[in-house]
Amino acid sequence: GGGGGGGGGGGGNIHTRDVQNNFLKLLEDGDVPIESGSHSQQAGGGGGGGGRRRQGAGHGGASSSQQQQQVPPSTISTKHVLFIFSGAFSHDPVLASAPPRSAADGAASVAWARVETSALVDAGLEPELVGRLPVRVRCESLDEGALFDILTTSRGSALRQMTREMMGYGVELSLTDGALREVARRGAAEGTGARGLVTVLEGILRPFKFELPSTDVRELIVDEAVVAAPEAALAALLADFEPRRPALVASQVERFAE
Repeated sequence: GGGGGGGGGGGGNIHTRDVQNNFLKLLEDGDVPIESGSHSQQAGGGGGGGGRRRQGAGHGGASSSQQQQQVPPSTISTKHVLFIFSGAFSHDPVLASAPPRSAADGAASVAWARVETSALVDAGLEPELVGRLPVRVRCESLDEGALFDILTTSRGSALRQMTREMMGYGVELSLTDGALREVARRGAAEGTGARGLVTVLEGILRPFKFELPSTDVRELIVDEAVVAAPEAALAALLADFEPRRPALVASQVERFAE
């Protein structure tokens, strides 16, 4: 089916009615049946093997059928399940229905800025689904400070991923505080949330990932100058390494010969 409003798309879009209607039963505080892989195979396995089962009915086929009938269907109660839905909206009515509050209003006021039902319906959500979501909270966009905290404290941050990747090439990576803040500033300018940090770091470090593994450089310290001009910083590292290249190549040949 099509989307449920001005922001909804056509077939295959996540806003289609079929996708949203599948959530309605889950949100009604009921018992929802669970189909395991074994149940599906038992229910759908009568095509090719039906003849063999009929032939083997005298050799325990009836007891097998009784065992299948004795297995009760598995269900899960959604009565005490907390469902949390999240999404990023660029639809104007959604943003306009809950304008950002000023810092003077307090953090609680910002957190509880509500989004109107009509705005969500206009964005493509079904009224039946929106009606089952009584608590709606608008979160503010990640600013430079929040992105800096994500870089430095999150276990799965883009910085930790890049550090592990560079260590795989035998290069220890570290960024100064100034470099981290510049990365956070650029990430905020991307306007794509924490994903923007990956874009910024990849743009800075990509040249080093291609060139440093073939050198004897084992430590890369990224400061604000490197962030501003990564190609120039890499050229300086390679120029410093060039006099040592023959010795490195000779040692690699010796190790290969051994």
